[in-house]
Formats: sequence, structure tokens, C-alpha cells
Amino acid sequence: MSFRLGVLVTTAALLVASASAASSAVPPGGNAGEVCAAVAASAEAQGSAADSQVAACTLAIRIASGGEAEVQILAQLRSGNTVVMPTEAWDRIAAAYINRGLLHLMRSEFDKAIADSNVALALDNNLPEAAINRGAALLQAHRPADASVDFTHAIELAPAHLERVYFDRAMAREDMGDIKGAYADYRQASQLNPQWDKPRQELARFKVIPAKPVT
Repeated sequence: MSFRLGVLVTTAALLVASASAASSAVPPGGNAGEVCAAVAASAEAQGSAADSQVAACTLAIRIASGGEAEVQILAQLRSGNTVVMPTEAWDRIAAAYINRGLLHLMRSEFDKAIADSNVALALDNNLPEAAINRGAALLQAHRPADASVDFTHAIELAPAHLERVYFDRAMAREDMGDIKGAYADYRQASQLNPQWDKPRQELARFKVIPAKPVT
């Protein structure tokens, strides 16, 4: 399977800060979560992620979760126990995990990207960005069936750029051998964004033979 995801992954980073604010240190008047979002946006724009950018998001996670509390939160999530915390802190932690997961994805560290997305989705299963990122990592880890499940979940949450999620699921379905499903998703992606060339390029590889009427 070739690496075709590139620009097809979306992240909460773009909703929080611009790439121009990227830094591995907390700027005056800023906070670690904003830095994490900024470096994730910058990495996505550049197509690569540095150690310092991953470290910025790790710092954001530690600060948002109160340092040692991160270990306790993860332990409770993995054990299935109920976790209680203020909504604002909950959202900050989930966003930082999403953004660090994207950085790992950019570095082809797929197991780490999946792990971070798992935490974000455990905190809130209605985060399309986490589902998309985990699906992308699963697809690159040669687990297309699991990736398809994540992309389907993301589609149900109706994220921005829905055509890109259909395109991602089409690739997963094609790798699964579901040729009809892949064609349908490429076609849906093209219909949602007729100006986007990639779905049309993929559709050109298919030949559709109409079914003969039953006599």
C-alpha cells in the first residue's frame, strides 16, 4: 500500500492557533495548549514534525492534567473506571493528545499516534479529529478494516472537509478488497468537492459495467 494520506488528515490544531505562533516554549501571555496546537499546525503545513514539537505537546498534556495526575487519568481510563474533572481541563487534555497524535502520525510513529488517539477518544468519543487521525495511523499500520471503522465514525460526526474522510475510507475499503465500497466513497468525495482532483483521479482507475436486467 502506498502512502497517500498527506494532506488528508485534519486536526484540532487548525481550530485553535495559527502556524505562525509555533514554538517549543510557552510564549509570553500564551499557554502550553496554544503552543501545542501551533506546532501541530506548523508540522502539518511542513509535512514533518521535530522532537521539539512533540515535546511541546507532551508539556501541554502534563500541564493540562496537573503533572502526576496524567498517570492517574491514564490508569483510570485503561481500567474502565470513571474519570471526573472540570470540562475545560478535559477539553484541553483531549486537544493536546489529538495534536500530539498528529505529530506522531507525521513522523510515521503509528503505534504512538494510535495510543494518543485512543486517549482522546476515551475522554470524548465524539471527537472527529481523533477518529480521523487514528484511522489514518491504522491504515498506514496495515489495519484497513479498523481504519474504516474509525473513518465511518468520523463521517457520522460530520467534520469539516467531509470529502477527505470519504477519500480516506475509500482507501481503507480498497485495501480491504471492498472495491464497490471504495468506488462509492471516491465518488462521494468527488461529489462533495467537485474542484478536488484526487477523487477524480482515483475514479478514473475504475470501470463500471452496468448490471444486466433479469429476464
